[in-house]
Amino acid sequence: TTDTFEGIHWKYYAEGECVGEHYILANPGKNITKKDTLVITFIPEILPDGYDLSDLGLEFFVIPKDTNVDRTETDIDVITAIGKDHCKYLGNTIEEIAWEKAGIIKNDSFVIYNKKDSVPASVIRKQILMKNARDCGLEEGETTILKINEKSIDFSYKSSYYNNAIFRVPSLALYQAENISLALRASECFFEKQNLTPLSEKEAQEAVDQTHWAGRMEEIAAHIFFDGAHNSHGIQAFIRCVSATGKAGNSLCFSVVNDKDYEDMVRLLCDSRLFTKVLAVEMPEERGLKTEELKKLFSSCPDWDVSYCDSITEAARWCKDQSRECASAKGDVYIVGSLYLVGMMRDRIKEEYV
Repeated sequence: TTDTFEGIHWKYYAEGECVGEHYILANPGKNITKKDTLVITFIPEILPDGYDLSDLGLEFFVIPKDTNVDRTETDIDVITAIGKDHCKYLGNTIEEIAWEKAGIIKNDSFVIYNKKDSVPASVIRKQILMKNARDCGLEEGETTILKINEKSIDFSYKSSYYNNAIFRVPSLALYQAENISLALRASECFFEKQNLTPLSEKEAQEAVDQTHWAGRMEEIAAHIFFDGAHNSHGIQAFIRCVSATGKAGNSLCFSVVNDKDYEDMVRLLCDSRLFTKVLAVEMPEERGLKTEELKKLFSSCPDWDVSYCDSITEAARWCKDQSRECASAKGDVYIVGSLYLVGMMRDRIKEEYV
């Protein structure tokens, strides 16, 4: 047993099959520490093309120092929040999608998931029993939001090791409290399986403080936020985050790809009444929804001041201009609807502020 490792091996699963993998190895002469493994749990460095983290099942296992290991042995299987997305490949119901994602569960592995969503949780439990795996899911009430600050969130996490430990998320993304809790639970199981003592409360808090989530309620410039919400489930989570800020006078820069349930996404945004101005952007991407379709979509939101464009540069300038208006109206600008949009806008926004 040791407190340092040579590396971590990640595998990504979709539809029950491995779609990608990579290694995170220590630099020559150095090791990955216990605290590093928690940060790594939060931020897999490379995702397979075409997938977001929420689309994938994850498994990882340690590469011990100076030890040859059978890397086919799964230590931890992590299943994040499940929503209706990629239905063409995963199924048309939450139960079908959960069953496909639970396909990553291997014999005798430790399985991390959230039990509060009863429908997918019941499906995952069936797979756990079939594979004789260990149920390490998060119970209702083990994660509690305590306070929403100006640029952070305080929450408590309870487990057999951490007794209502307090953590601060350096973000306004409410859903990250749950994601951090899943990572903490995975970390506890990881060290238990290695016969090591889990991170101390202070070490875990430091790991959370060092973590940055790109494109997840990320403030890229003053009063301009990226959020990677790209399906109905993500939009619902995004709306909860914006609503929790208590701010009015928000603006929205929106785009979407044509294989999403974009009608439901726009309906949710419209019903939220959180935004006064909207820019709908046609992305220069084959799957991007065209301006004509965007106009049809937003015709159902008569209370919104909606404009349209097909230029990422023009969209970035609009966001910069709106950020000034939002600042005076005590609101913010949110860029939402597609991970492609977030990626395209990042450099353009930075250029506007040079």
